[in-house]
Amino acid sequence: MSIILNCLIAGDGLPDIFKVNIKKEETVGQLIKAIEETRDAGEIKLWKVNIPLAYNNKKLITLINDPIADAREFGGTKLSEKIKISSVFNNSNMSLDIIAEPRVSFRYCTNNKELVPGDLIKLDAWEGMIEIKNGIPRIRYNSVYLNSFKEFVQASYRHQQPNLSKETLKIYLHESKITINWQEFRKRVLHERKIKRDLCKLHEKEPFTSLQAREPSDTEYDKLADQASKFGLIREKFIDWICSISAELLSTQTLEYWLLSYVSETSPEEANFWSEMISPRNWLLLCFEINIETAIAIVNGVSENYLGQQTPRYWVEDWIKQLANKPSSEFKNFINNANANELTFYEHELYPTPILVVNPYKNSTSLKCSSFMVKIFLYSDNILKIY
Repeated sequence: MSIILNCLIAGDGLPDIFKVNIKKEETVGQLIKAIEETRDAGEIKLWKVNIPLAYNNKKLITLINDPIADAREFGGTKLSEKIKISSVFNNSNMSLDIIAEPRVSFRYCTNNKELVPGDLIKLDAWEGMIEIKNGIPRIRYNSVYLNSFKEFVQASYRHQQPNLSKETLKIYLHESKITINWQEFRKRVLHERKIKRDLCKLHEKEPFTSLQAREPSDTEYDKLADQASKFGLIREKFIDWICSISAELLSTQTLEYWLLSYVSETSPEEANFWSEMISPRNWLLLCFEINIETAIAIVNGVSENYLGQQTPRYWVEDWIKQLANKPSSEFKNFINNANANELTFYEHELYPTPILVVNPYKNSTSLKCSSFMVKIFLYSDNILKIY
């Protein structure tokens, strides 16, 4: 049996929460490997946290205000790589289960040029300088070359205080000419790594507008996934879902049907209300597998008060329906040229449709609809009312 865990890399914001599907009988070490293979975070250690995303609580507020805060401030428990997933996790709904903290080890810091030769590692009156020895960055303490922060702490106190850790260190960055304590250094490093991850995402990300120009893929599944991406859905997530549908069924329904079915089946219960603690944009990103451009477009498309009158699920479904049923340019021209409050007939290939264009502006004689979405309602007497 598998379990789905909500994870976040330390330093990332709430919209960056991602899900990991892992078997319960696997170990935390295997979970670490799975995260490292899919996320550009380097070596990580995992903290178990339980932070509800839908409620006003101190843990969530701390995380929002300081994404690089120590996981222990959230009541986090560091996980041993040897324990089984089943012994520490149950299926969660809308809670953050794991904070994956990139390791701030000496080796990793020097490999990433976060520490360079000439920097000093300090502990009370003792200090060691980073130098290159046999092609490898090391800490020179007196005449001894050390390979880690832990070795430096142990050498400084000659094992007299074994409980001391690297968190008691201070770092002198010679290029910046500043000395900072371990907590400040950790936050600085994690913040810089976050910036690098964001830059990599921007470099690799395909612009939203270019999706219209993509060549369709070979299979019907790929074609549907390409179309889903044009609606702002995450392509990889959608294709994982649509591939569970038999190929024979794909052609029996419209694209709009499959998109709405996907949203209905994959969105959580929290998609039926808004969170007071999280911005509408971020809440949409948490509840739905959509890109940030789509979330921004949905939120900015209506007033704040009107947005809150309907559920997040309503607005995402409305977004899909609007894009799937865009009026043709011919129909838009017809509406723009129609007289307000006057019954007219729209001639098309099926049969003439009686239409009543209702003018929302009292002092105008005709309705111009090019600047907003046309709303259409079907009357019982088969007259379309447009306003």
